[in-house]
Amino acid sequence: MPEYVWEEKPGQITMPISRTIARVAMTNQVTILTTDARVDPRFAAGESIKIHGISSALCAPLIVDDQALGVVYLESSLSKGGFRPEDEHLLSAMANFAAVGIQREREAKFRQRLERYHSPQVVDQILKSSQSKEAPALQAQRCQISVLFADISGFTRMSEGMEPLVLAGILNRTFEAMTDQIFSRGGTLDKYIGDAIVAFWNAPVDQVDHAVRACRAAVRCGRKLADRRPEFEQRTGAVVKARIGMNTGSVVVGNMGSYERFNYTILGDAANLASRLEGANKAFGTYSLVSETTWEQSGGIFVGRELGRLRVVGRKTPVRVYELAGLPGDPIPDHFCSFAEALELFYQGHFAEALVRFERFPEDPASNSYAAQCRLLLEHPPTQWDGVLSLTEK
Repeated sequence: MPEYVWEEKPGQITMPISRTIARVAMTNQVTILTTDARVDPRFAAGESIKIHGISSALCAPLIVDDQALGVVYLESSLSKGGFRPEDEHLLSAMANFAAVGIQREREAKFRQRLERYHSPQVVDQILKSSQSKEAPALQAQRCQISVLFADISGFTRMSEGMEPLVLAGILNRTFEAMTDQIFSRGGTLDKYIGDAIVAFWNAPVDQVDHAVRACRAAVRCGRKLADRRPEFEQRTGAVVKARIGMNTGSVVVGNMGSYERFNYTILGDAANLASRLEGANKAFGTYSLVSETTWEQSGGIFVGRELGRLRVVGRKTPVRVYELAGLPGDPIPDHFCSFAEALELFYQGHFAEALVRFERFPEDPASNSYAAQCRLLLEHPPTQWDGVLSLTEK
């Protein structure tokens, strides 16, 4: 038990707190007043009381959330005058005030820790629900979530010719802009990894529309960076863009790490796939790819197009992916319909016909990428064809 001791003559008392009296106060959660502990029947078994000759004592428990965390303990010899009932009432009130202070300090630290990962609105929900049986669990558990993985395009090349402090400034302003968009859609920040951001939805607070929230955040992140791109370019000469990959699936989410240092984070193949889809943007010249699961759970309400069936690095099972191109109600690009027709021909193995259609849109990076694939497949026809592109880079 922690002790904070005041003595009239320091050093005279070697064991000032009676464990027996403190134990009774904490177990029963009541303030103890004894005018002579040596003859008090409640403490008859207390050897420390007999050994140290404890006489008059006051002990009030510090109770937080129906749990006694410690005590406020006072002791006086009979020669100094024993404690009275009014002293008991005063100490009990002081202990209650101290317990409230402890509780508020705990809540402040808890909020501070939560605000590292969650928006203020989500933090308020967690703290509010923590007072009921519906409190969201922060310990590791399996959960269905939507994951967003974002990475700054060309960051390595950008960093080679830039002063570290200037580079740090770009990163901070970029992260700030994107994190604001994530938080404003109720997302949870997992971590910053170098020039990348990982975020997710539907934990620790349930969000039925988590896929929609994730897609909205992705579009808004891209547009926010586009708004600030001229400012960055004017200040540093750097063109800042972000590639985004998203997936929806089952992961383990919760506090993970050591007893003294841990993070609220996610683990699982669904999270890894989001990272792989971020990298897959490079193969098509796109900036935002989502898995079929995310696209379906978002209701297909966003502007976008099916971009292909991919087998990403480290994963045998192919995944159908979509380019996320805009918010619901935004105009659909003219070439999306023709692209879909060309893609269907590509799936069927009609590479020559698909090539003709893909070549109609030289301003579209994805069409150019598929045109190059068609030429390669026409030169080296596959013995078996399943319509799946196998990526060799992360």
